[in-house]
Amino acid sequence: MLYFLVALLGSLNLFSQRLEYNLNHYTRYDQRNFLNESKDRVQIRQKYKIYFSLTDKLKLKTVVASGGQFTSEWNTIDFKKWPKYEVSLRNLYGDYNIGNVSVQFGSIPTFKNYKSPLNLDKNGWIDQGVRGEYRSGETVFEVVGGRVASTNNAWGANRFGAFNYAEVEISTIINKSLILEAGYEYLDESFLKAEIRKKVNNFSKHFLLMTFQGLFNLDNNSHALGLEVEFKGRQTKENILSQFSLLSRLIYTSKNLGERGAIMDEFSIPGTVLMTELKYSFKGKKAELFFNNSMNLNSNKTDDFHTRFNIGAKYQISGK
Repeated sequence: MLYFLVALLGSLNLFSQRLEYNLNHYTRYDQRNFLNESKDRVQIRQKYKIYFSLTDKLKLKTVVASGGQFTSEWNTIDFKKWPKYEVSLRNLYGDYNIGNVSVQFGSIPTFKNYKSPLNLDKNGWIDQGVRGEYRSGETVFEVVGGRVASTNNAWGANRFGAFNYAEVEISTIINKSLILEAGYEYLDESFLKAEIRKKVNNFSKHFLLMTFQGLFNLDNNSHALGLEVEFKGRQTKENILSQFSLLSRLIYTSKNLGERGAIMDEFSIPGTVLMTELKYSFKGKKAELFFNNSMNLNSNKTDDFHTRFNIGAKYQISGK
């Protein structure tokens, strides 16, 4: 239906000059190994991003995706039953930009520019949200307010209600390769967070990005620590393979960090997790292969997965 809608709007000159769309389809095999058993499944995921320029400075943006959870857009295929397909409206918001100031309002995304290891999951939502950002040279000030709720049901009625989320953050770039961030976050409890990102070999087609982040709960002294190392490279010759990345992430999450610790991403569990991800993007970046392996390094593995392995592919259609 959405493909038909995009095709219809794109055929009209009035909309073709103002409409942008990005349609992504993913398929993966997901194997979860527990202490006494192994579970595997095939999953599909679709994500539709449609942006409409109302004026030169104001866009209306919509993100519709499969799945119904804050941290997951995947639907499981049950080959023994009629397929159950779940779809949800993730984001619907206005995006206003003028000079050094940008404002988002509505059901806004959880992040603006870069998804750090311990931030809210990139697939989630901040409802009744407002995000204001001001840039001054290499420094960015950001303020966010809204509601984060119904994380297990995207259609839950309690997605709308009293505000329970706020964030204040400042970040600055030093020598074009070092990024420092610090902020305060509130989600029913108070948190402080800090982050350091270092880009090595900044002026090459290949570079290494290292990130260290800490999240500290001021109410119960729990915390999460994340270390991420990502190597990205691009082919310099004409080749079917255009870009690849290798990412390793080590995260420790206190058990009593609560819901905030559970909604960082779909692999978040209490304790220590080591995750490695490899991605290959083909020429034009329309298609991608990805491999992901996660290891639970906790001594007691009875409640959560012991290891988890993903392999899959992505295809993208985009245009104006």
